[in-house]
Amino acid sequence: MPKDTSSIELVWTEVEEQNPGLGDWLDKAVRKGDLSECWPYNRERLREKDSDLRPRKTIKYNGKKIEVSVARLIVARVNGRTPADQDAAHLCLRSKFCCNPDHLVMLSRSIHMTMDKTLENEIRRMEERCPDGQIRMIVIPASAIKGRTSLPEGWPTDEEIETELTELAEEDEIQNIA
Repeated sequence: MPKDTSSIELVWTEVEEQNPGLGDWLDKAVRKGDLSECWPYNRERLREKDSDLRPRKTIKYNGKKIEVSVARLIVARVNGRTPADQDAAHLCLRSKFCCNPDHLVMLSRSIHMTMDKTLENEIRRMEERCPDGQIRMIVIPASAIKGRTSLPEGWPTDEEIETELTELAEEDEIQNIA
């Protein structure tokens, strides 16, 4: 069974036809809340706390059994399909179990990895500046990324973020001395 199904276009009507009851299963598998909140996958508690595994579901599709991320199924259900060669990317980096369709967007693998890396670095820098752990989650508005094949114009690079944080730290030190 293939592990990476991102190269397959999923069409929700075909998925649902070949997997009766999948829509009901998704409804039960996700704890829905306010649109601005993360909707956790209910079965996350079954996984190890520090696991890197994202929720997956084995389905039948075009005569084969395939393993698909639950996030990809959610996007297919909401949008009618998921494009081939794209990942379901979480805009709420802190919650890889989130299934809120407003927090999911389809991106190419390279853009998805770049976005995740940039956000991870930004969170690490914020945690260094705020060691009491007040940073819980960052959610990027989907409008900033949806439909793009590259990072949005003006998206800061790691170097730009580092420069800005260094300048802010220097300003803080000057103000503390004064």
